[in-house]
Amino acid sequence: MLILFSALMDCRIEKPCAILYSLIIVEAMKMELVIYAPQSGRIKRINCQPGHQVSPGDALLWLELESI
Repeated sequence: MLILFSALMDCRIEKPCAILYSLIIVEAMKMELVIYAPQSGRIKRINCQPGHQVSPGDALLWLELESI
């Protein structure tokens, strides 16, 4: 099953993000799912592009979490 990747919110490499920051929106069967940052940190790598298909289990981005 493929999931259609819909859009990046405002993701850039090295951009800091706070806990619950909206990172990515994925779309499947006309439903949107927002992926939030689980903790404050910095975006280290983005492995997807708006409009491209992704599969379950694909790593869409890497987030370097701040130490607590």
